Amino acid sequence: MAHPALAPSEAKADPPSVKQPETLLVNKKTAADMLQVSEKTLDNFITDFGLPCIRLGRNIRFSVEALRNWISERGTQ
Repeated sequence: MAHPALAPSEAKADPPSVKQPETLLVNKKTAADMLQVSEKTLDNFITDFGLPCIRLGRNIRFSVEALRNWISERGTQ
């Protein structure tokens, strides 16, 4: 089962007064959970397969959109 943030965007029935912001960046643990791999495998994906990440000081973040695109590109190879 795919992580909810990786699922294709669909119209959700949120109450009209409450609009949840879309998550743009996730941390390493969340990205690993989304891809259903370990954090070490995620590190290997970054170095060996060019998984895009954003370094903020000593922290690493991943764009949810970039993760979706990377998965799509890998699936067509």
